Amino acid sequence: MDVERPDLYVADTRAPNAFAVGGSGRGALVVDRSLFRLLPSRELEAILAHELAHLETNDGLVAALVDGLARTVVGLLTLVTLPALLALSGLARGSAWIRGRPGDRSDVFGRLHRLLAGGLAVGFVLVTLLARTRSRRREFAADDRAVEVTGDPLALARALRRIDRATDPTWPFAPLSSHRDTDDPLERWLSTHPPTADRIERLRRRAAAQSTRRSREGWTGVPVR
Repeated sequence: MDVERPDLYVADTRAPNAFAVGGSGRGALVVDRSLFRLLPSRELEAILAHELAHLETNDGLVAALVDGLARTVVGLLTLVTLPALLALSGLARGSAWIRGRPGDRSDVFGRLHRLLAGGLAVGFVLVTLLARTRSRRREFAADDRAVEVTGDPLALARALRRIDRATDPTWPFAPLSSHRDTDDPLERWLSTHPPTADRIERLRRRAAAQSTRRSREGWTGVPVR
């Protein structure tokens, strides 16, 4: 792969996980110790190839840059419009008192204040959703690159299934995981990773396509259970 050999850190994170830090020039892989017990060698290789793919395309650095730049722009817009928001709020309150209806904010000043504040809130939400959407696309791209390198989509699919089952919350108030499958559209939009089931299904379809192309008699691969 087109990446310098990264530093490898073995950690005890209390959950089977692996992630990449940095970029292709000087990066690092962090691997939880439990993965060495949980995954056979080919599946571990597939997971490492996935993380190396993130380093290869500098996904972490680009994501941090894009997210930071977008939030900076939104923050600057908020600072610029803050005097207008304060002025509109004061004018709306003064107008309500003059009209003898202190709690009424339905005049033109109140509507402008709500419109401006709502626009800033929508901008912040859109920036967050766009960043998360890009993150999910990069996960699919890293899956594809790992399969291209290893030639074994089912190994990555099985590894994802093992990790997903090992990290499945066993208590009812477990926090939202970036890998947890959910049918809630809002949780899907805010997640940094696609649902594991979707990733596994893509990999299984790719394995089936490879099997058809190879036309190797009797070869069916190893099923994902």
